[in-house]
Amino acid sequence: MPRKILPLLAWCLLSLVIVPLRALADDRFPGDFTGPNLSIEIVSEGGSYTGTIHLGQQVFPIKAQATAGQLVGTFTSNGQDYPFTASLSGDNLTFTSGSHTYQLSRNAPNPLGNPEPANPPNPNPPTPDSTPASTNAPAGYGIAAATDAGKAWVTKKPGITTVAAALEATLPDLDTFFGSKLAIQGAFEDTKDHQSGAASFTATLAGQPIVGLITCKLGDNEAKISVTYCLASATPANWAKLNAAATTVTPPAPTVPLTRIDFPDGTGSVGVADGWTLKSGSVVDPLYITGPANQSMGAPGLWWITIVTPDSPRIRQAQEQRRQLEDSYQRMGRQPSPSIPMNVLFPVVAPFSAPDQALPVVMPQFNVMQARAHVDVVTFERITSVKPLPPAQPGWTTQLLEYETTKSVNGVPMQFRNRCTWSSNPPGPYMPDQWTLSPLGDMTAPDAAFDKDLITMQAMSRSLKINWDVYFKVDEERFEARLRANQIAFDERMKDQERQRVERMKEFDEHQQQVAEEENQRSRNADDWIEYAGGYRTVIDTQTGERGRVDLSNVNGIVNSLNESANDPNRYVQIPLRDERNPVN
Repeated sequence: MPRKILPLLAWCLLSLVIVPLRALADDRFPGDFTGPNLSIEIVSEGGSYTGTIHLGQQVFPIKAQATAGQLVGTFTSNGQDYPFTASLSGDNLTFTSGSHTYQLSRNAPNPLGNPEPANPPNPNPPTPDSTPASTNAPAGYGIAAATDAGKAWVTKKPGITTVAAALEATLPDLDTFFGSKLAIQGAFEDTKDHQSGAASFTATLAGQPIVGLITCKLGDNEAKISVTYCLASATPANWAKLNAAATTVTPPAPTVPLTRIDFPDGTGSVGVADGWTLKSGSVVDPLYITGPANQSMGAPGLWWITIVTPDSPRIRQAQEQRRQLEDSYQRMGRQPSPSIPMNVLFPVVAPFSAPDQALPVVMPQFNVMQARAHVDVVTFERITSVKPLPPAQPGWTTQLLEYETTKSVNGVPMQFRNRCTWSSNPPGPYMPDQWTLSPLGDMTAPDAAFDKDLITMQAMSRSLKINWDVYFKVDEERFEARLRANQIAFDERMKDQERQRVERMKEFDEHQQQVAEEENQRSRNADDWIEYAGGYRTVIDTQTGERGRVDLSNVNGIVNSLNESANDPNRYVQIPLRDERNPVN
């Protein structure tokens, strides 16, 4: 059962007010350190550090500041400054500059060269295994600072939108680390913006009583958490040092083990988490990775939703044509034939607006179109977070949205959460009544595991490395290949259209010929009836061309008799009326 958030005790608030919120110089660094090839002298000067580096016969002056438990500074060579970092583990100094790291050890000080300090150290200091300052941090937390009295940790919690949720998400981590439930002494939330808050606690670590403070600051769908704890006997200076470090250090990104995969065409590489599958074959393709439990990031291809504005002249024209057609059918007393539905002619209709306003209107219409095409439908539920982003192109409206969706997995509805960048692209001069809505990157996972999967997906996205020289070369080759393919496709379409035109002409000619033959046959049949009714047939003298009409019932005998008289069996020929009027071509 979640703990109740109680009013913060006065001592906790006072400790935050009276303690200066600035980092104090860490006096562990001053001294002489020697390594195999390098020696360093470090001197404290009022909260900063100076000194020298000795490399063989070369000497380089240094200047540095203590930040998050390490030295960050520069050394000078030939008038040029070069950055370095240094960290201490006991009396061992790790010095890093560029790609080189050196290990050095502190030289023992002259026991007679320093007077006894005013406050001598504890003659029986706690061992590393028993002091709170030497323990590790909870899983997923980074160490911002550490002293003999305590530590400061920092982390990020994704998917957190309230102060109460941030504190409640932190408590189980601390319970596990300290080995028992914390005793919450009080908590508060900033009533002005409700974006920050804190909770105080007491606990026991290695048998010693400690007091601690949890602070949180809400951000872009995440909470930055800092945890500071000290021995109950700690001084205000101990608290000041740890609190300052906890508020200035950026929490480390959670470490996600990734396996590097190089794209076959040399355009780059990306890290892929265990169980996830890279679907893209090149950086030039949209990055698309799927997870083992229905997660996905990126997209299998570039796509967008084309939207027509409600005041489109095309819509009005279609509506008017439909009304005129219905009126025409009504005047004729006929039932109008079924017309194409308006949502088929114009599948998605909405006024131009920002993505967060457009998606609730557009997605239901888009899903109807998808279902009509027998494509799996993703039901849009609600938007939970909106963050404006710089426009992807001039005039576009670009936002990072988080929203909930439902889609069927193996026939079972499943709740998903999405984190996606969307852009609304306004109408252009050539299509002033049409605009588009396009996703520029999407991270999707089942709702129950989204926060954990988001960390993995963000890690994979950050791991993308691009070889730009190869990228541009491959992109150019693909562009030229598309041009060639488009030209070949265009030529083939032209040839196919010509073939179809010739085929249509041939079919038309054959059809016309068939119609003529059928008409000729009908006319010849009519001629036979006319000739039969008249009772005469034409006979022609093939030598003189003279024609005569003879009795139809005796035409054969007459023709034979005439040919016998002329002593030529082919001189006189009978011509039926059908051959005179409608001969066969």
